[in-house]
Formats: sequence, C-alpha cells, structure tokens
Amino acid sequence: MKIRAAALSDHKELAHLSKVLGYPIEEEVLIEGLKRIIAEEDHLLLVAEIEGKAVGMIEAQPYSTVYSAGRFFNVLGLVVDDQVQKQGVGETTVGN
Repeated sequence: MKIRAAALSDHKELAHLSKVLGYPIEEEVLIEGLKRIIAEEDHLLLVAEIEGKAVGMIEAQPYSTVYSAGRFFNVLGLVVDDQVQKQGVGETTVGN
C-alpha cells in the first residue's frame, strides 16, 4: 500500500469513496471540487493506493489554537473502500 497526495486522475475512485462515505456525488462535481482542493496549499487530501487504485482517502485542514503551541489537523473526511475494509488500509502506527 502506498499513501500519496490525491491527483485529478483519482476522480473515479474518489467518487466511489464519497459514495461509500455516504455522500454520493456526480463525477463532474467531484472533479471541480478536486481541482479547487488540490490548489489550496493548506488543504490535505491523501489517498491510500493498492495496485494503482485509490482505495482510501483522508481529507484534513490544519488549525491552531490560542491555548496550545502545537498545530493540529481537523479531519474532514476519512473513508476506506468497502471492498478492502478490515485489511489495514485505515490503520495508523504512532511514530511512523
């Protein structure tokens, strides 16, 4: 599995993942949104790829607070394709 930045060419898989997440969307609408998100420097959109296919996605934006010196991420969306769920795609390991 490979984690990488989302690309415009992922639009078909991202449309499917959006449907799995409960937000069905037409590809044309997703393509326009994807163009906008990719252009935003502070918007994070990563995909998990297996054998050249995006099978998972996380979307997040950074934020800071007045009560902490740290920088955090607000997760806007996290989804794994229903065909590969429970196979470690969405698993994280602290420190890696």
